[in-house]
Amino acid sequence: MNSAPTMIAPKKAMLELNAIFENATVGILFTHNRKLMQANRLCAEMFGYRLDEFLGQSALILYESAEAYSALGREAGPVLSRGESFKAETRLKRRDGSLFWCRVSAKAIDPEHPRDGTLWIIEDITEDRRIIEALESRTRELSVILDAALIGIALVRNRVFLRCNRRFEKFLGLAEGSLEGQSVRCLY
Repeated sequence: MNSAPTMIAPKKAMLELNAIFENATVGILFTHNRKLMQANRLCAEMFGYRLDEFLGQSALILYESAEAYSALGREAGPVLSRGESFKAETRLKRRDGSLFWCRVSAKAIDPEHPRDGTLWIIEDITEDRRIIEALESRTRELSVILDAALIGIALVRNRVFLRCNRRFEKFLGLAEGSLEGQSVRCLY
């Protein structure tokens, strides 16, 4: 029995790679010399372009400004030149000028020759960011309410103090922050 891996015919390999490229749920972009050289349709649509009008453009069209483009380049350049993967969350620009949050991952196509081009995986995380910001805002609001309450309030889960306001601690004559993480048994 032959245990060596079977070679995939070049045509079949290309079909498989093309299927991955076109059906990916993230934007895939190849850049070279600051130009958008190849992309999947989803990537172009994410930025508000048809694929044929997207390709060949300067990579600057994806950024709010030349400074934003340069800033990401200063961050990514050293990582990519070491042959490592670069990952970041940044705001990029759609064709209509609106900005949206993206998670980007990049890797030099040839780590020994990073100037030969870069592969970028781009995911629109705008909605995720909105949800996180809304939760953080509500958490801050609830913290203000808890801290300003005229009565002592404690949050307990599984008989352990998760949080309490200062008024609760004062009522018990305890030091600030002394109940967090403690079992409720400490009160008995």
